[in-house]
Amino acid sequence: LPLGWLQGYLRPFWPARVDGSLSVQGQLQLDPQFAPRRLSEGRLQLNGLQARSDDKTPDLAWTSLTLEQLSADLEQHSLSLGKLALDGPSLRLRRNAQGLWNLPGLASAPAGAVPVVPAAASASSPTQAETRAAPRWRLAVEQLLLDKGRVVLDDQQVQARVLRDGQRVLPAADNIRLSLSRLAWPASGSVPLQLSLEPRAEVSGALRK
Repeated sequence: LPLGWLQGYLRPFWPARVDGSLSVQGQLQLDPQFAPRRLSEGRLQLNGLQARSDDKTPDLAWTSLTLEQLSADLEQHSLSLGKLALDGPSLRLRRNAQGLWNLPGLASAPAGAVPVVPAAASASSPTQAETRAAPRWRLAVEQLLLDKGRVVLDDQQVQARVLRDGQRVLPAADNIRLSLSRLAWPASGSVPLQLSLEPRAEVSGALRK
C-alpha cells in the first residue's frame, strides 16, 4: 500500500510529501457487533519511507520499519510487540534564519502570540474525574533494535558562522545503533540498553570525521 494518502492527514500540522509502502497482516477477532476486539499474530512493515517538506534531502527517512509478533486486546487496553526493528533511519533537523524548524512540535510560539484559552466544559463534556477513571493502555515491547541510524543538525541561526573552507559545518551522528529489551509502559523496572554512534561533521554534503 503506497503512503501518498497520508499527506492529507499530515498537512494541517506538517505539510510534508510522504513516499513509501506499507504492508500489514494478522488475525482480527470481532465482537457480535463487528467491532474489533483482538488482534493476534500481527506483522507490520513500512519500507522506503521518505518524508520531506521541500525538494531538499528528506527530513525523515528509513529503509525499513518492522513490527513482529504484534498483539492487541482492545477490551483489556493492552498492546504487545515481540520485536520492533528500524533499519537505516535518517533524521535531518533544520532551522532557518527566521527560527522555523522543518519538523512539527519543535517550533516555539511566535512572539506576541495570544495563548489559546480552553473553553468551559459543558454539561455533556467528560469531567476530570471521568477522564482519570478511563482505563490506561499497557504497552510491552520485548526487543527494540535500531541499526545504521543517522542524525544531522542544520541550524542556520546558530551555525551561520561555523565555516570550513567557506562552507558551513553541520554536526552529525552516523552509524547509530540502539538496542533495548523488555520495554513496558507503565514502566515496571530497569531496561537493558546498548547505544553506539560515530560523531561526524557534514560539509557541503560530504561527511568528514
